[in-house]
Amino acid sequence: MKLKKIASLALAGIMAVSMLTACGEGTSNSGSSSSENTNPATGVSATFASYLKNGDRVTFADDSEYQGYLASAIEKSSIKYDTLDDATKVEAIGNGNKPFDKLDEILEKSVIGYNTNKTIDQWTTGGVSETTDVVYINMWRAPGDMAQNVVLKQVAANIDNDLKDSKLVNVYTDTDKNVYEYDYTGSVSMQKVEDGSASAWYVLLTISIDVTKTSK
Repeated sequence: MKLKKIASLALAGIMAVSMLTACGEGTSNSGSSSSENTNPATGVSATFASYLKNGDRVTFADDSEYQGYLASAIEKSSIKYDTLDDATKVEAIGNGNKPFDKLDEILEKSVIGYNTNKTIDQWTTGGVSETTDVVYINMWRAPGDMAQNVVLKQVAANIDNDLKDSKLVNVYTDTDKNVYEYDYTGSVSMQKVEDGSASAWYVLLTISIDVTKTSK
């Protein structure tokens, strides 16, 4: 069955306003400006894929819907100077971090198959059925003065071992001789947030399993 997305968030309005546990995002502003600027990056999925050593079974392409979800989560988080200034390295962020929590809420409502408890290293054939397409996400934050390609390289290095250990398969036959085909599609969304003199990159990685029963 094909992964269905039942909601799409508009990115244009957000642009105009110009996937692990980490600390929560702050809301106070100690910078020189009270305005928040967000700048989405484009064309990053193919670049990210070129840095992977174990990503040959996943087809990566930019996805405007997920870029919109990321932008909406960032907008709803009201990320300010003090939080952006804390970004000193490329680090995974998860539950308890405001942008991730907002994104989690959005995806639960908008994407069929999204499961916050499913991690990529659980993607064995026995864990996915014909009726269970799965969407895996992870999210990172990085200093805004770090070059975009450097951020992508570090994120790719972070996820490479998970892709290797997951042992993704393309065809699986169960004990009843049902044959399933597995397709894996991925996207990387990236957005810079600025407030005063502080800035940070936010990176969203999504990978979905599309399962089709082909024969018995």
